[in-house]
Amino acid sequence: MKVDINFANILVAIVLLLLGLAVFTRHRLASYIVGGFLTVLAAISILAFLKIINFSSGPIVIG
Repeated sequence: MKVDINFANILVAIVLLLLGLAVFTRHRLASYIVGGFLTVLAAISILAFLKIINFSSGPIVIG
């Protein structure tokens, strides 16, 4: 399975980043966890868009 990054994914990453930062600023423990998670997802998506990291894997064999 190969992940293709297109322009729509970078828009989702930007929205996730803004949402994560908005949640992160509420200064509660759950907000730190959820906001940090959203921010990390956005950062991974942006890095993949910039081709800094490349996600690829072989076939998955079960059984």
